[in-house]
Amino acid sequence: MPHPRTVVLHIGRHKTGTSSIQNTLRHNRARLLERGVLVPESLPSNLSGFFLNVFSKRPEKKRHNVQHGFDRALIQAQGQQMLDRLAQEVDGFAGDRIVLSGENACTLKPDEVAQVRDRFATMLAPAGGQVDFRVLLYTRNPVSYASSAIQQNIKKNNTLLEEYKRFVLRNSVGWYQRIHAAWAGVFGAAAVELRSFETACATPGGLIGNFLTANGIAPEGIAPQRANDSIADEIAEFLSSPHMPKRPPDQRGSWSAGFDLSAADQDILFAIRGSKGGLLTASEQAGLWEAVAGDMRFLEQEFGISYRSGDTAGPAPFGAVFVDDLAAALPRLSPPVRRGLLAYLLDRPAPCDPAQTQPGVDS
Repeated sequence: MPHPRTVVLHIGRHKTGTSSIQNTLRHNRARLLERGVLVPESLPSNLSGFFLNVFSKRPEKKRHNVQHGFDRALIQAQGQQMLDRLAQEVDGFAGDRIVLSGENACTLKPDEVAQVRDRFATMLAPAGGQVDFRVLLYTRNPVSYASSAIQQNIKKNNTLLEEYKRFVLRNSVGWYQRIHAAWAGVFGAAAVELRSFETACATPGGLIGNFLTANGIAPEGIAPQRANDSIADEIAEFLSSPHMPKRPPDQRGSWSAGFDLSAADQDILFAIRGSKGGLLTASEQAGLWEAVAGDMRFLEQEFGISYRSGDTAGPAPFGAVFVDDLAAALPRLSPPVRRGLLAYLLDRPAPCDPAQTQPGVDS
């Protein structure tokens, strides 16, 4: 019988460098293939949509499909096409390792996870052989994760600050335990590993080196690709403020906060550097730590991952770097956005002085 083929299922979590990992895998696809590692060319780099459309019981309820008006029949047809392309690609592959990465896979329910196992155990196995599954999930400090998730959804124009705060805080209880139970219950506890995002980033090879090494792939010669940089807290707060120009509700579409931003204004605002990880108030942070206490005990007991409150202190808001970037950005913004940003700064409890950031600019 042939040696078992390892299938790596990288299932997230969101906001743990998943886009950088996926971009690195895509960018180095040819080199990895030379080493016997298949990163399917027939599928998108990020398989989040693939996992949801193929294995979710109600894919038509997912945000992307609702936004585009996709019904179940269309989604199933597209999913089958993707499976057929993957099967064809795997048929011509003789290596010993396949890597599939999609952070939305971590949201699948246990019976949906079982479908992942049953479908891939046959499709991805070598001729006459078997598959050894390896499931990997990165964890992140809960306050750091919450702030990053909030600003990312604001950046995508999906929601406003206070709205997504409530969502994140409400859905944090028992998250890691639920995900681990769903995947370990199907693949076995020995096949499922949780690793600290922070620890991985601090290793000599960084997150990419940690990911590759964890999955039995030599990192030498693999060029890391960064992706999806977060925006500054100050900009996330401005976008959610009453001072940010917004489209009328009937022009926003589903799941849209309605920011009225041109592509040029967006690029300018998103390039401003500033504070990170400070979107939750002290009381919200305390409440979050209390809510995730059980999860934190689970991570420490089962995987030796330890998070403590106070670990997430970052640059103070409205610091020198932000002020310098702001001064350079203001003259380039469109007048409505510039006026809104200046009004936001003046409306802050301790605003920086707009007069010091935009000399000679007519607001």
